[in-house]
Amino acid sequence: SDLDEVVAFLALGLRSHGLRTAVLHTGPGASGRLAEVLSRAGIEVVVAADADAKYWIREWGPQVISAHEASPWVLDQARGMGIPYVEVLHGMHSLFDCDWAVEAERSRHITAIIAVSELVRLQYLRAVPSLPASRVVTIPNGVDDQRRRRVDRSAARAALGLRDEFLFVSLARQ
Repeated sequence: SDLDEVVAFLALGLRSHGLRTAVLHTGPGASGRLAEVLSRAGIEVVVAADADAKYWIREWGPQVISAHEASPWVLDQARGMGIPYVEVLHGMHSLFDCDWAVEAERSRHITAIIAVSELVRLQYLRAVPSLPASRVVTIPNGVDDQRRRRVDRSAARAALGLRDEFLFVSLARQ
């Protein structure tokens, strides 16, 4: 998934800066290909159900947890161990059905929130006005230029049958 790609990109980037990094995947559908790429780079990848994952977190002893749409128990585990918890908010879609009073209480225990756009940051702060704005920062998703295929613009427009038409591209998830 796109989210797995982002997590892998971040893990590899952190590793390149000399940080000991691991990826814990607790949900269904962990990507075998990305797990192999990360493992070859020396990054520990763990796919585990809740109980085993809680044990792994205690044993591994991270200094910080960066969460991407993690299950609620991960924040509880971090709190119980005194580990700073940084949540990456990829969009408001993951909060469409949330109870904002519950989210406001939950956010009190999050060390920081990284929003992938200023719009997402402002939307979250509008929904949770009790959260200090300084705890929600905008860091746009990076683009892995090594994996982006270069295409000649004229050739691409010709292949699409476009002449002078305006081409609008929207990148979104389902």
